[in-house]
Amino acid sequence: MKTIAVKSTAQSRSHIQGFAAFQESVIHSNPKIRIERIRKGIDSQFIISVSDHFKVPRESIAKIIGLPTSTMNRKLKAKSALSSSESERLERIAMIEAEAEDVFGTPEKAKNWMLKNHMTLGSAPLSMLDTDIGATEVRRVLNAIAYGGAA
Repeated sequence: MKTIAVKSTAQSRSHIQGFAAFQESVIHSNPKIRIERIRKGIDSQFIISVSDHFKVPRESIAKIIGLPTSTMNRKLKAKSALSSSESERLERIAMIEAEAEDVFGTPEKAKNWMLKNHMTLGSAPLSMLDTDIGATEVRRVLNAIAYGGAA
């Protein structure tokens, strides 16, 4: 079973707030704007925001978005943009976490669910967001939980 390691260090409040702002912009943007943002490339600094929000190492987020650690470090240092595929996966994390918030009622409960191994999924939902199939399965389980189906 795959699990996500949780950071034990103090978190940067600005990066956590950065995730909330990033997530809001993802949720409330129309598809055309999201596509343009993804094609342009999202600022690599949002890796830090997502990492701090979930209290997981940056390397875990980099792996989920398909970014080698050395490339992540280079992009963070240069403050450069992510590729379109990396950007899309980063937005996917924000979207699915927001869907989990809708199901569980609070950001904290959603975050905890995203980090815990789930029997049906066989790993932590967050760790499955590196593929479309994994994201579809996470959404399927969220829908089952929301509407009383077997998960």
